[in-house]
Amino acid sequence: MRGERAFRSQKVLPFLKTLKNTFAEPIQQMAICASPDFLLCVRGRFVAMELKDTGGRLTKLQEYKLNEITRCHGLSLVASPENWDSIKQLLLKLDKGE
Repeated sequence: MRGERAFRSQKVLPFLKTLKNTFAEPIQQMAICASPDFLLCVRGRFVAMELKDTGGRLTKLQEYKLNEITRCHGLSLVASPENWDSIKQLLLKLDKGE
């Protein structure tokens, strides 16, 4: 979990603060399992983002919840250090309205 926390605090949070048309809410619920790590509103689009450390995998419940968000026309992302650059580019494009 330490790797995921470092990824969250050193990469994800500082980047999200730079987006001008995005509201980002970190979710830290102990009682409700498998909620995405971040809920975002990017220019009116609902985005759920789960963070995983290198080699991390979604639980079945996390996968189910992200699939349900996608089914309802939201965008579900799973961000890790390996794909962070592409996730950032996608969020930047959405934030700019592209």
